[in-house]
Amino acid sequence: MFKFIKVSILLITFLSYAQWTKTNGPIGGKVRSFASNGTDMFVTLGGGGIHGSFDNGYNWVGKNNGLLSSDVKVIVYKDSILFTGTDEGVYRSNDDGSTWTARNSGISTSIWAMEKNGNTLFVGTGNGGVFYSDDYASNWSPRNNGLPTDWIETLLQKDSLLFAGTGNAGVYVSSDKGLNWSARNNGLNDSLYVRNILDHNGTLIACSKPLGVFYSMDDGLTWKEFNSGLTIKYIASLEIYDGNLYAGSIGDGVYIRPLSDLEILGTPVNLTITGNTLNWDIVSGASYYRIYRSETPYSGFSEIDTSATNSYEETDTGSKYF
Repeated sequence: MFKFIKVSILLITFLSYAQWTKTNGPIGGKVRSFASNGTDMFVTLGGGGIHGSFDNGYNWVGKNNGLLSSDVKVIVYKDSILFTGTDEGVYRSNDDGSTWTARNSGISTSIWAMEKNGNTLFVGTGNGGVFYSDDYASNWSPRNNGLPTDWIETLLQKDSLLFAGTGNAGVYVSSDKGLNWSARNNGLNDSLYVRNILDHNGTLIACSKPLGVFYSMDDGLTWKEFNSGLTIKYIASLEIYDGNLYAGSIGDGVYIRPLSDLEILGTPVNLTITGNTLNWDIVSGASYYRIYRSETPYSGFSEIDTSATNSYEETDTGSKYF
């Protein structure tokens, strides 16, 4: 027989200290945007056009036939079709970037950001705010109420929320497909240049210059830094691929970091014992829990196991502290 003496149980989700490592380019310009589809990955370079990789991001080749500008700022996939934004407007490719055609009806400004939501495409512009299209970029209309700036660097659709990273006003959010906007800058600042925002399992990840990478676990209500290992904090783009986060810098190539480094710190409550099993309340956002145990109270705790659910069965005997 054994008995449990409950002291505490710690959630797995603390932030670890792994670091970024570089891939083989592409070098020579601002790596501004990523798009991936299966094993294909594309990046845009300011002044360097579009480059594609077919070996998990380690080697790159140019993909620019039909583009009238090499100043390419953003690229996305929608229904296996590539769309890209340049200082000459929107372009579309049906053949994985081998050829491009213009799609600019309703837009007469440079494109800095692009996002998809069902049948709708959104673009952010350098001096015209946000536009949307519901016909695969054939026609565009503006949506800007509540935005304090017309300089839109990045767009992200997360569930029913559309996020906009601006060039001089931080992060804004819309819950009605861009009709109205409000600020979400706690932990950033109201004049920050926010270049890219991604969603990973409910966690927002944003990059900026000159302050690096940030993350938020509450839909942008609060933000925290995520910069360990970066030798430069001028980060222009992010991409999630095969369990890793890629960060494209300005002038220093691409950095890579495991997504497993994004973890929360918390302590579950209402720890109870039923037979040989520990139980506790589910912590929102937790992917799994770490179990710590000691032979004595208040000290000597070490990790013994993890649990993907809010319970754990003990098989050892004797008095234990958790």
